Formats: sequence, C-alpha cells, structure tokens
Amino acid sequence: MRSTLAAESAEHTGGVAIETVPSADDPVAVYDVMRDIANRVVAVYASRVTVGGVGDPAGQAISDLVDEVDAIDAHDLAAQKAATATFRKRYEALVA
Repeated sequence: MRSTLAAESAEHTGGVAIETVPSADDPVAVYDVMRDIANRVVAVYASRVTVGGVGDPAGQAISDLVDEVDAIDAHDLAAQKAATATFRKRYEALVA
C-alpha cells in the first residue's frame, strides 16, 4: 500500500518521493520553515491588534514583516537561514 501511495504521490509532485525527508540544506524546506516562523510572528501581532486599520501598530508590524519576508530571495539559502533565526528570536521574545 505504501509503495503504491508513494508512486501515486510522485506522479503529482514531479517525481519527488513521499518518503523524502528535507534536509537543512534544501532551499525549499528552509524557505518553508522561514515562512512558517514568520507566520507565527504574524499571528502574535494579529492577536495584539487594538484599533484596526492602518493606524494600528500591530497592523503596521504585520505589514513590515510581510515586506521583510517578501524581500528574501527564495534561492538564497544563507539569507533564508539568517531570516529564520531572526524571526525565531523575534517570536520567542514576543511570546516570552
């Protein structure tokens, strides 16, 4: 059953096997982790929205973070790793 699922999955994922475990040097996996931790920071900011609209400091923080994430080159592994570390520290400080 599992081999059939893997084969069917590979057909829909461009040949990537379902059993493939991403590595710390896989730019796609690192980019996904970076986006995930950035989304966690956004969630914390969103929980702090007070007045809403463009004047809300939390809304501005979300906008700034989205711009920061979007500026990171999806092909620059070093920049992705650095941003991931930065976003993780920011998240930990926000939830501490």
